[in-house]
Amino acid sequence: MSYLQVQRNQDRGSRQLAYVHLAHTVWLPEKKRPAQRRLYLGRLDQSGTEVIISKGFPGRCGTRIALDELRQRVNRGEDLEAWLRMPAPATPSAWGDADLPAQVKVVGDAHVLLALAKDIGLQEALMEAFGAEDGLTLLSLAVYQSGGGRALYLAEAWLQERELPAVMKLEAVGTDRVYTLMVRAGANQDGRERFLRVWLQRHASARAVMCDTTSISTYAADLELAELGYNRDKEKLAQINLCLVADRATGLPLWYRSLPGSIPDVSTLMLTAELLRDLGLKRFSASLDRGFYSRANLRDLLQGDLHFTIGAPYSVKQARALVSKHRRALESSKRSLLFGGRVLRHVRDEWVLDMGGGEQRQLQAHVFLEPARRAERSARLESGVFAIEAKARKETFSLRAEATTWLRENAGALAKCLRVCGSHDEDIRIERKPHAIAMATARMGYTVVLRSQLGASAEEALLDYRCKDRVEKLFDMLKNELDQRRMHTGVNESVQGRLVVAFAALILHAALEEKMRQAGLLHKMTVAEVLAQLRKIKAVRTCTGRRFLLEISKRHRELLADLEIPLPT
Repeated sequence: MSYLQVQRNQDRGSRQLAYVHLAHTVWLPEKKRPAQRRLYLGRLDQSGTEVIISKGFPGRCGTRIALDELRQRVNRGEDLEAWLRMPAPATPSAWGDADLPAQVKVVGDAHVLLALAKDIGLQEALMEAFGAEDGLTLLSLAVYQSGGGRALYLAEAWLQERELPAVMKLEAVGTDRVYTLMVRAGANQDGRERFLRVWLQRHASARAVMCDTTSISTYAADLELAELGYNRDKEKLAQINLCLVADRATGLPLWYRSLPGSIPDVSTLMLTAELLRDLGLKRFSASLDRGFYSRANLRDLLQGDLHFTIGAPYSVKQARALVSKHRRALESSKRSLLFGGRVLRHVRDEWVLDMGGGEQRQLQAHVFLEPARRAERSARLESGVFAIEAKARKETFSLRAEATTWLRENAGALAKCLRVCGSHDEDIRIERKPHAIAMATARMGYTVVLRSQLGASAEEALLDYRCKDRVEKLFDMLKNELDQRRMHTGVNESVQGRLVVAFAALILHAALEEKMRQAGLLHKMTVAEVLAQLRKIKAVRTCTGRRFLLEISKRHRELLADLEIPLPT
């Protein structure tokens, strides 16, 4: 039930002001009770008979509509909000019947993102899982976030500036409706699972790589999944963890799930593997960084029959032994290969893992040396040591303790390459330690990669290991470009609904980036720059209802051709 409310207040000058709201009752499933929602329409004029429509309705902003007319429309059961969002009818002017520009819409960015959504099956998956209307609305919100949008309450204004298919109803993303949609989508657990299942089946031939989990902080401690744990953003807040699965070849997100913030990574990987097998995905492995390495973690992964690629830290004795064993061989250009435009050297060996109880398992070890990286890091370390040493010469120390404190405060990680010399009777100074510098540079440029599957080539092992960088980049997109660094709601269903939109937006962003990579555009432009260029493609609709696509420059035609997206019609 909807009705109009007139709220009368006095301003500081004792003048009577009246504000008109559209009130309606909604049901809150999480609290199991009804609640009133109000939408501000505008303020009454001095006569008290006409409403001056607010800027929240751009098509009728500033127009005057009789209060009685609005009441009659509400009493007749009309959708007053949708009517107010429609552009006001054109008024006769001195120009006669000439076509006057009534609206200019941005075409390019939404056109490309929607074309990608249809091509990769995202639109179909959302509609099949959540129904045609909700599926298209969720897609429009994903287009908004992928196109550079931020908070969901701003989605309506952004989408109104775009030319969208008529089936995408903009009234469904109104400020007072979008949050209801988030709760509805989040509460629809069957729909969310169906969406992921349909999306995975669409990409069943992909080779998935589970890479990492990330944490999303929240101030809302009453969220079911919000718990204190290892926070990747170094924030002292409760968090939820998000596990992401991506395609190794394209970087396209394939699957996600949210879990409590205190769950450790190894437990996440084991259950994720079981869930992926249940969804029908057979070819997958985990790409893990050095921080995950421990003998216990590797034992758990092997016992769970989960294939993995992981970096071995240099602090492990067996890793140092492998580097020492093959150091001379890696200095030879006979071991060289070209990967990603950089020269590397490679040897293959065995890694023996103690499983306990006298049992041992054999892993494949790949030892890589990147000469250019070793030279760059060695030069950077020595330059840093020289800079600290020169800075220390300008200081005067009367006690060794003073010099030691200064070294700790100014050198940071380089302190191990410097030492305090002299005593009370001598000139106290700070000098470099050549042997420590040699020890530090000796390990630079080397990478030890372990694989549970035997027989992989050097390129395959390195590609699997560096896949984690792609998923970490997806996490960076999710948190920074899609504004999901922190959850601002305490409603569990709303969080799940927002994650659906964020995941869909991440898919669109990754799909556009992959198109750019295939076209050779990534070294020239970023995704944000491409979308900024596409926004220059616009269309005009005159007051007669005719629509004209404005001129498209040669540069924009070539950009669409490179992306393999047809021109807007």
